[in-house]
Amino acid sequence: MAYKQHFIDWFSGTSGASYWNIVNPSGSGASLVGKDEINGGMIMTSGTGSNNNGFCGFNGKNQFSRSGFVQIAVWRLDPTSNGHSYNQAQCGMASQTNDNGQDCAHWMIRNAQTYIEYRTRSGGTGSFISTTVARDTNFHHTKIEAKSASSYEFSVDHTLQGTATSNLPQSDLSPFMKADDSAQVPSVLGIKYMECYNT
Repeated sequence: MAYKQHFIDWFSGTSGASYWNIVNPSGSGASLVGKDEINGGMIMTSGTGSNNNGFCGFNGKNQFSRSGFVQIAVWRLDPTSNGHSYNQAQCGMASQTNDNGQDCAHWMIRNAQTYIEYRTRSGGTGSFISTTVARDTNFHHTKIEAKSASSYEFSVDHTLQGTATSNLPQSDLSPFMKADDSAQVPSVLGIKYMECYNT
């Protein structure tokens, strides 16, 4: 459901809600479907072909202010990902229909890294920062809060992991999810809840 600038999705049912725009910037077959598991939410899959990059967002409708928003999600790198080191899942906020080269603030879980990471990026500039939370296939509560246009806070499981003050987005944003497999199929993101609102 969406009330003006306050958005909530509980991710239940057999398929994603119509406001989610699912695309493959590369490859094909990305999907958002129900997980056949008690309290399993839904899964965003990269697709079954090589070098698939599945992106699920608001199709560039950027309703959330870069200088004052909160995005909360309960999600994971799903256990059905094939375990290859490049399999990765991302969740956060971006300015366009793909996070590559765009303004964004998001979380990353990838098999190649030991810890959950976060990143802010202005255009093509911005690097990943490791948290102290180990990568696993459990659901985690993540939060991004834009305190201002010059300060973003990142928390995992209700614990602040860092504050970003550089390479912050210069455009307004909307929520997204991404699964990327780089020829090692599939990459699968599991999600149960997302909330976004302007502050």
